[in-house]
Amino acid sequence: MLSTIIPTIRKENIPSLLEAISLAVTVPHEVIWEFDEEGLGAPKMVKLLAERAKGDFVCFLGDDTIPEPLSLDKALQYAKDNDLWLVGLNDQHS
Repeated sequence: MLSTIIPTIRKENIPSLLEAISLAVTVPHEVIWEFDEEGLGAPKMVKLLAERAKGDFVCFLGDDTIPEPLSLDKALQYAKDNDLWLVGLNDQHS
């Protein structure tokens, strides 16, 4: 299973991000997001949300990220095929 974690400071971006995630992944997955009300910052929020994740793989997305269709499926498959524990996602130019 894939867990996607999203620490956010922009609640207004969440609906479009969740819609994009639904098109980016077809494998069993969960999405965990939380608004950073206390000003903890991204590193602490990522750690907090990763601790809640139930997936074998965890994907971190910023709240201003819109993944391309099937991109999370492709990243997950690449990690599995290459026995990787970390895959960086970038734009189509990289």
